[in-house]
Amino acid sequence: MAPQNECCLNCQADFAAGFEGLCRECNAIAELAAKQKSDAVENQAYALAYVAEHPEDLWPGIEKKESPDGKLQVSIYAVDRCFGGREEGGWYYDWNTFAGVSSRVRPEQVAETKIELLALFAEQQPRYPIDSVLSDGPEFRAVVEAVAAQGTSTVRPHYE
Repeated sequence: MAPQNECCLNCQADFAAGFEGLCRECNAIAELAAKQKSDAVENQAYALAYVAEHPEDLWPGIEKKESPDGKLQVSIYAVDRCFGGREEGGWYYDWNTFAGVSSRVRPEQVAETKIELLALFAEQQPRYPIDSVLSDGPEFRAVVEAVAAQGTSTVRPHYE
């Protein structure tokens, strides 16, 4: 008696024996996607650990003015790469959109708060960075600022 063919759950192709109902090609694609997701989670965990160990790197370029209550605003932005124009072979710019999540904390709580807020968006982080042709959506970044949503992009830059 000949073995009965099964049908791939993904592409509906016939195959004699498979792994969890997938043909070899679909199984290879699923394994690659799982590895990429695992690598992205590992890279994010490394970045968050670095941030926790080096809080001085959390707000480069931001004036560290003391607010009256001594607290800082940690906000989450969705950052996407946009095409600026064709001049000089083409140029791009980042567009920051306030994600609606922020927290006002003391300076010593900034690293922990950034980790907690970014964890809320971990599932929505793209698999590839925004500067990649494979980018599949905006990156979510935690920013330290004086007032929530002050880093929101409002005007498209122009080429000079």
